[in-house]
Amino acid sequence: MKKFTVLMCALAVCLLAACSPEAPAAATTSRNPQTPPAEADLSEEAKAPPAPPEPEKSPEDAAKEAGAYEVGQIMVLMYHGLEDADAPSNSYRRTLKDFRADLRTLYDEGYRTLSMSDYISDNITTPAGKTPVVLTFDDGLPSCLTLEKGTDGSLAPKADCAVGIMNEFYEAHPDFGRNAIFYVNAHPFDEGAGTSADGLRYLAENGYEIGNHTFNHDQLDKLSREKLLAEITDVEKLVREALPDYKMTSLSYPFGIRPKEDLRGLIEKGEYDGVSYEYRAAVRVGDSGTASAPNRKDFDPMNLPRVRASDDDPAGTDLGGMFRRFREHPEYRYISDGDPATVALPEEFADNLDEASLGGKTAVLYTAN
Repeated sequence: MKKFTVLMCALAVCLLAACSPEAPAAATTSRNPQTPPAEADLSEEAKAPPAPPEPEKSPEDAAKEAGAYEVGQIMVLMYHGLEDADAPSNSYRRTLKDFRADLRTLYDEGYRTLSMSDYISDNITTPAGKTPVVLTFDDGLPSCLTLEKGTDGSLAPKADCAVGIMNEFYEAHPDFGRNAIFYVNAHPFDEGAGTSADGLRYLAENGYEIGNHTFNHDQLDKLSREKLLAEITDVEKLVREALPDYKMTSLSYPFGIRPKEDLRGLIEKGEYDGVSYEYRAAVRVGDSGTASAPNRKDFDPMNLPRVRASDDDPAGTDLGGMFRRFREHPEYRYISDGDPATVALPEEFADNLDEASLGGKTAVLYTAN
């Protein structure tokens, strides 16, 4: 009887279990089981509309932001030789230390080099907010360029000549540019390895320019027509022997003295002994001052003033004086808008603009304040 009772209890338990509801299955997600949650979230974000592009600045706003004044003053710097020792007062020579300091100050104060050919052709590609500066070297002296032979036999500038120093500075500051023009006489760069022709070829092949300083450096107002033509074309022959396809585009007046008035047209173009030439600019020598922008009313490319690279002139017309002047009066200084197709300036200085010089460029006038 006891066994029967236990059996009946076990049977009751089994019947209860069989009649109880089934346990719920594991919960499932409503997402596509092949799409991870993170990807699903990203797909939702991708449906959001893109942010609207920033509005393009008008030429006037861009010029105002840069502080552009593209009819301002430009320094055409004049160097001759470099030397180790301190240069005597009022000298045309600059020490190596001072030349390196000149490059550093120019860079730090927002100047960027411009080639003479770009300057006189009004192709100023200086970045926005910066000021172009043109570097010139007269007389073709060894301290401007002396080549030495490397272990592989190639020719390169010595480290302590002007070209070597500029190359070194350019490597450290490529945005400064590497532009300069060398006005040569007879027998340029005649020390060190290689020949004068090698020096001329090095300049042309490495982005520098060559200009005419006349063959014998004679005082041009004392010369006859024939002698003047010979002085100019003899340098043309010298350069073409080294670089047959090279075209010089400017001349530096020896002693800063121009020819007699009736012969001045021969500086622009002429022909003698089967050699023809045509120049678009000529530069002065001496304590003169800054040059004008190509689109300014008083721009005279055949009589361009230069700034002597020194800092000892009481009148303040040299480089040291010009640095001080532009710090005190930045409104005089050429400031680029960064667009070579426009000439930008504040409306208040519109009278300085030579509209006839614009060619295909567009004048951009803006309200400075």
